Amino acid sequence: AKPTQRTWNTVISVCARSGQVEKAEELLDRYAGETGETPGIRTWNSLLAACMSRGDIQRAKCFWEKMHQEGVHPDIVTYNT
Repeated sequence: AKPTQRTWNTVISVCARSGQVEKAEELLDRYAGETGETPGIRTWNSLLAACMSRGDIQRAKCFWEKMHQEGVHPDIVTYNT
């Protein structure tokens, strides 16, 4: 069986939260390529939080822009990240 969107989002979020931002980004791209879908806001929030905790503002900005390009709108958690 193919992984669901929830499964992809969970794996990407776990990677991001454990500091494996590069792996999370790789999975994000793979997810989009294999499914044609975009991750949910929780996944984007995890990626942004991981970047900010590492002080990687440039990468966070790239994720922010990509999130908007994918049509995902920030929520209160995003703004508090």
